[in-house]
Amino acid sequence: MPNGMETSGVVFGKFLYTFGGYDPFLHQSFDTIQRYDFEKNVWEKIGHLTKSISATDVCVYKNLIFLVGSYDYEGLIQSYNPLTQEIKEIESNMKPRKHSAAGIFQNRYLVVFGSAIKSDNAGISSQVVDLQQYFK
Repeated sequence: MPNGMETSGVVFGKFLYTFGGYDPFLHQSFDTIQRYDFEKNVWEKIGHLTKSISATDVCVYKNLIFLVGSYDYEGLIQSYNPLTQEIKEIESNMKPRKHSAAGIFQNRYLVVFGSAIKSDNAGISSQVVDLQQYFK
């Protein structure tokens, strides 16, 4: 990576994408979208998020990358389309989370579990969102 930081990434196609991140020495989070090209062995900044995020988890569903939670925006869920570079914020009633884990189950459900949030026992809970409701 061009800068040393905590970040979350996911492989989509022939690239590794990273979103935001946190530099513990500068005490700063970032809004950058970066990708690593495996074939060319090159990193490039390709865009910006709507907010600076860190402590976020990411996963791929169809042609979208989902970003779940953030240190400062715990209820945040966004989708990012790597083909169009469009970012959408998704409304949800999911519990606020940061430092959680997310994944796609049965090519349909966004499953989110764990957290560093102490309120509402979010850290010991899991939640499921049927993503097909957003793509009818």
